[in-house]
Amino acid sequence: MDCISRTVELLGAALTAYGLAYAYRRATENHNNLRTLWAKLRTKFTKVGPDVTTSIPAAQGFGQAGLAAGTGGFEIDPTTSVDDRLESLADQCRELQKDLATARLEIGTTGREIRKHSTDAAAQARADARTDLQEFGDSLDKSTALDLRLAIAGVLINSLGVFLGYWA
Repeated sequence: MDCISRTVELLGAALTAYGLAYAYRRATENHNNLRTLWAKLRTKFTKVGPDVTTSIPAAQGFGQAGLAAGTGGFEIDPTTSVDDRLESLADQCRELQKDLATARLEIGTTGREIRKHSTDAAAQARADARTDLQEFGDSLDKSTALDLRLAIAGVLINSLGVFLGYWA
């Protein structure tokens, strides 16, 4: 009977060691899952909108910037009188002021839309990150509990072997 109890104890100790080693291996592999989760969260927070790439050929964009790119310059007839030339310049300045006012309104509207979109995108990214973290935490808790089953079984078998050892 003593031999049987020692054998049961040995099997229980071996199963406990295997269960703990298995749990340790799974725990160290979950470290890679943390890296994956961190990369996923980092891309959600740093990449708010779709990628947009714009290119302008160098010859087309050379020397043009801002509102002046679409105006084409002032057109003044040098054969007219100075008063007419000044009036022409004043008309063109008024036209530019109208264009500038329109551009300022569009810039303000676009700025508000960008802020609203970035706020919405950031809120969505935070909500997604919270959900992902919660799911990861839940799966980690489940896997930790499952990994310890073998170790618990080994302790029970070891205890049985000790119990049988008292009768040997």
